[in-house]
Amino acid sequence: MKGIEYELESNEGNFSKNSSWNESLEELQNDDAVNFSVRVVEALEKKMREHNSNSFNKVSLKQLKKVYRRAAGNVFADVPEVNNNKGKWAMARVNMYLRILNGEPLPRETYASIDFTLVDKDIDLIDAVIPTKEDFLKASEDIEKFDLNYEFKNINDLYLDDEDKESFSYFLD
Repeated sequence: MKGIEYELESNEGNFSKNSSWNESLEELQNDDAVNFSVRVVEALEKKMREHNSNSFNKVSLKQLKKVYRRAAGNVFADVPEVNNNKGKWAMARVNMYLRILNGEPLPRETYASIDFTLVDKDIDLIDAVIPTKEDFLKASEDIEKFDLNYEFKNINDLYLDDEDKESFSYFLD
């Protein structure tokens, strides 16, 4: 690599003990998570606007973020379209949610068999419904369109939480 200089410091040949190396790596991962989170919110805002302009049943950004977070944190169905991509599963669930709000019925063939050993929280009956192939195709299009290719390991790594406005109400007295 002509013209590029770099220096790697190691602690006795072990990079994992080098705190500045680990801190730099963590900072880059946090930057990726922040940028990905911003793009997810932008995608959800666009979906919200499109849905609300064409539907009687309105939806809020907070609702779509909740659907996305819940789905990304609960990938427990064995669905070939997902391939361990939590973001694709979450976006497909958002698409399914919007379809349901538009009054479309739930297809019978989309009910999942659930391995309850993988579920760590209470389960909602809607969790047993798998998005349709169309929902997954739309999710793939959304991933491409909004550059949502970041593969997160845990939903808590992302910045998609809503602040609880009631917790700040004491400032208004």
